[in-house]
Amino acid sequence: MKRTDTRTSIRCAVAALLAAVILALVVAAQTPPPPPGRPGPRAARAQAIADLGLTPDQVNALGEFRKARMGERRAFREKTGKLRGERDKIFTPEQLDKIRTFRSGRQGRMGPAGPGRMARPWAYRCRPYPGWHRGWHRW
Repeated sequence: MKRTDTRTSIRCAVAALLAAVILALVVAAQTPPPPPGRPGPRAARAQAIADLGLTPDQVNALGEFRKARMGERRAFREKTGKLRGERDKIFTPEQLDKIRTFRSGRQGRMGPAGPGRMARPWAYRCRPYPGWHRGWHRW
């Protein structure tokens, strides 16, 4: 093979690669981005109804069930609110300030390790893989 044929074939391969990359970028730029975040409760409920194939009678029954339980949830929240008020009477104002500071510092945290970790920290410990060399490895 001549030297000029090799150079030409390399140039053609590079040009084809660049064309493929540019085409991929153009296609990616034209596709709309997915909506940010998770769908709201109504969208999730509508998706669940569609996935399960519920009849209108079943949807109405579920709505009535939800409405019936709404009063129970309100009563429970009021009861726990009263209990919290009674518990707060035990503490001094300084202690209540410390408790509020502690509670506000834990807002948005999940479990003992904060967001990004589950409430079960042992779920993230190392696990052995059978057949690998001796030791523990992350999974």
